[in-house]
Amino acid sequence: MRVPTPKNRHNPLTCSDGIRTLILEQGNKVDVTTKRLLKHKRELQMQRASLGRDIDAIDRALTLAGVKLPRDSGAIPTETEYTLHLPFKQMGLKDSCLKVLQDLPDVWFTKTQIEFLLVLGGCEFNTDDAKNSVDVSLRRLADQNLCLVERSRGSEGNRYKHKSREPSRSADEEENSEIEDSGTTNP
Repeated sequence: MRVPTPKNRHNPLTCSDGIRTLILEQGNKVDVTTKRLLKHKRELQMQRASLGRDIDAIDRALTLAGVKLPRDSGAIPTETEYTLHLPFKQMGLKDSCLKVLQDLPDVWFTKTQIEFLLVLGGCEFNTDDAKNSVDVSLRRLADQNLCLVERSRGSEGNRYKHKSREPSRSADEEENSEIEDSGTTNP
């Protein structure tokens, strides 16, 4: 059985009638509560805009310093995910480095950029020189053929990228390559 609802359910806190429309009281004057809510909302929006500008400035400084990847690298969603979920909190350093490389397989990283993402993701280093530990882990991954390395001297040093696995060849492709190698063809 349906309970009838009044047609004009007035909520004084939100100044709405059930259909979410503002109710103007006393002619053109808006309720005091509505004014307070709107004023507080405006203040929060201004704070949000100010925080957004501050975050953008920090991101630009980190990018210029070579710590953070540029916006066009596609790393922004990954950074946000790492910050929210802290995936490296319970992982070892080598596995954490490999996960970063796997999460962004088309990006070349410096050890500083990997360290930045690891810290965002909750990695806790048990050493005074975290950058050196990251570098050692990345070199081990390269030695084990789990990632590509572009060797370079200088301030940035080596760059690392996930080693994409080649798709396995089908039996037909292998047979065709054997035929081409032997120089004969099947009739």
